[in-house]
Amino acid sequence: MRAGTRRRHTEDEEESAFVSMTDMTVSFLFIVMVLLAFFASQFDDAQEKVPKTWLDQAIQERDAALAEAVRLSEALEAAQTQIAVLKRQVANLERDLEDAKQEIADLLEEIARLEERLRRLEIRDPLEAYISASAAER
Repeated sequence: MRAGTRRRHTEDEEESAFVSMTDMTVSFLFIVMVLLAFFASQFDDAQEKVPKTWLDQAIQERDAALAEAVRLSEALEAAQTQIAVLKRQVANLERDLEDAKQEIADLLEEIARLEERLRRLEIRDPLEAYISASAAER
């Protein structure tokens, strides 16, 4: 029986058409290591760098944009200052307009009062009218 056991064991170790799981695992790990080494060798910071011309152009565009932003900010501040000045002028003019309207109302009232006084003064006394008429006839 011993001989039969040995024979079977040698038959199991002989080559077969199928690959063992150990060989497949080792092969897979070897392929993964080769791919990892390949991609590690391809990884280079130089590829992530921008060409000098692009960098210079981007810097110029950034500087131009910053200068434009500063210019627009100054223009905005000037416009806001001018708006504040104009609002004060509008407030002053509105106050002057209200004063003028009040003065017009006062003057119209004065005119009405004076017209009434004038009308009363123009009404002639009937006795005075008779005396004037008789003096004119003589």
